[in-house]
Amino acid sequence: MGKISRLTPFLLSLITLLGIQAGGIFSFTGLLILFVVHPLLDELIGTNADYSDTLNDTCLNFLSLIYVPFQFIFLAYAASQILRSTNVLEMLGISISAGIITGGLGITVAHELIHRTNKYERAPMKCSGCHKR
Repeated sequence: MGKISRLTPFLLSLITLLGIQAGGIFSFTGLLILFVVHPLLDELIGTNADYSDTLNDTCLNFLSLIYVPFQFIFLAYAASQILRSTNVLEMLGISISAGIITGGLGITVAHELIHRTNKYERAPMKCSGCHKR
């Protein structure tokens, strides 16, 4: 799968947003994504045993850098949907889905960014509050 698998955080987040938009029971899509779909994709795609050149990979660097603002937009949209909802169960589903997706996928991206030495590549991580003091 190679570079296509690097789009996984974006694709899973967008599927979760569709579930949040659909509302009702679909607002719990994040649970299904992180605990069923993501492990299945890991099993099907497999792992990349060669991590030797990940720091110099332009595609990975770009996707890692833009995930942080993407995540802020994701959270803002989820919060706006919570404010619009009148169903407590739906609000709970949106909250759980947004939290699980941004936490579960966001920590992976933060982990990638912490290995960067360039201050401009580390900036998004620092903006998110995930940095060493």
